[in-house]
Amino acid sequence: MSGSIPSVPAMAGDLAGREYWDRVWADQQFPPDIAPRGDSLWLHRDRLLHRSIARAMAGRPAGLRLVELGCARSAWLPYFAREFSTQIAGLDYSALGVQQTVQRLKASGIPGEVRCADLFDPPEDWIEAFDVVSWFGVVEHFDDTAAALRAAARLLKPGGLMITEIPNMAGLIGWMQKTLNKPVYDIHVPLTAKQLAAHHRSAGLQVVSSEYIVPIDFGVVDIEHLPAGLGQRIKARLLFGLRLLAGAVWWLDQRIGPFKPGRVTGAFVLVTAEKPLA
Repeated sequence: MSGSIPSVPAMAGDLAGREYWDRVWADQQFPPDIAPRGDSLWLHRDRLLHRSIARAMAGRPAGLRLVELGCARSAWLPYFAREFSTQIAGLDYSALGVQQTVQRLKASGIPGEVRCADLFDPPEDWIEAFDVVSWFGVVEHFDDTAAALRAAARLLKPGGLMITEIPNMAGLIGWMQKTLNKPVYDIHVPLTAKQLAAHHRSAGLQVVSSEYIVPIDFGVVDIEHLPAGLGQRIKARLLFGLRLLAGAVWWLDQRIGPFKPGRVTGAFVLVTAEKPLA
């Protein structure tokens, strides 16, 4: 287990900023493990995401080298190591986030290398070093999506796979985020599946798939750090009720579905793309 933690400035075009993420990582608990094989209704999101990722990884050998960008407190690195026997690495510009990732991997008994660095100025020995680049809820925070994708693609070997997942801020989830906590909505660039795929092509990647995943997930909506008071309590109760509604939709999805989420109802957008061989 290793971690490299220099001081890194905020990345250009990042709508959130390192100070924002340091505050988030200091205040929130670690996310639970990704558990695609669990029986709980509330793991339905994990099962659906795993289904699409497994499709993307199908036919690729074990032992691939994978890096997660924006890996603070990552639940995804242990998941990829366990499910696909990948050699894992992580990159984040938050020193606190890197420390937490190292801590999580160590507690899980999973080897990996985690570095604190700017995506636009990555370690030289990581250029074209990875078979898979993954990021979850990261690229939508950059005002120039294609530029961020091009920077990420530098880490991919020719023929390598990029897995990009973002919350669907262009749909119902985004509307609810904007209504309940607009400052959080404002640090996202709303992108449809079509738009995100187009940005991958602009970055020189060949899109394999572009899809909406998970029918409604109000657990994505963030009302943390709202000022305490009656308004905050009302919003918290409303969001609790909406999350129960999402659970009911998931229950129906398992029993009479599957439902095919779209631009309005999809909770996430997932794009997979490959770096050309030449």
